[in-house]
Amino acid sequence: MTQIELGVHAGPQDIELDELRRFWRFCDASGFDWISNWDHSHESPPRDGNGPAFEAIVALTLLAQETERARIGCLVFCMSYRDPARLAKALTSIDHVSRGRLEIGLGAGWHEPDHTSYGFVLPPVKERLDRLSEGIRVIRLLLTQERSNFSGRYYKLENAPNFPRPVQERIPIIVGGGGEARSLRIAALRADGSNQTYLSPEVYRTKNQVFGSVVRTL
Repeated sequence: MTQIELGVHAGPQDIELDELRRFWRFCDASGFDWISNWDHSHESPPRDGNGPAFEAIVALTLLAQETERARIGCLVFCMSYRDPARLAKALTSIDHVSRGRLEIGLGAGWHEPDHTSYGFVLPPVKERLDRLSEGIRVIRLLLTQERSNFSGRYYKLENAPNFPRPVQERIPIIVGGGGEARSLRIAALRADGSNQTYLSPEVYRTKNQVFGSVVRTL
């Protein structure tokens, strides 16, 4: 029999922080396998920009502190909001706070108000996906090696350390996005899983078939 795991995806917006922390504790104690947040400074879906929204790395750190057994993560960190090397360092620290329960979600980015308000460049889709693919390589190197070197089109590492090492030998990386031409291929090539949202069962089945066919060709 196939085992099904259940999780809760609760964005750190439109809520008081103490209430959110109580909710996380409730989900953890109730046996949910996974608890996640998301990475936006405006409301998602976009509204008028006046709603409260807590920063994703800080929220994920608090989530790690408030829970004991559930796997935790963010679906997904936007590659254009932070340098991937600094993101890898922060995520290593969160893996320690959680005692090895972290899973990492990474995406190419889409939320225009976040980019416009804070001066983040929102490149064409191809460049966003290129940056995502390259950024995943940077993060994977830093999470798995004592010293890392990398020279890409967008990112560079030169004898870059990451001490202490993560608690987990290999922290799972999940790529957000269901684009069949690039996103699913990046997930299959660079990551450990794919996150796809708001899909009907029929579309979800098709996406998984495409993902599986890509994996088999690698």
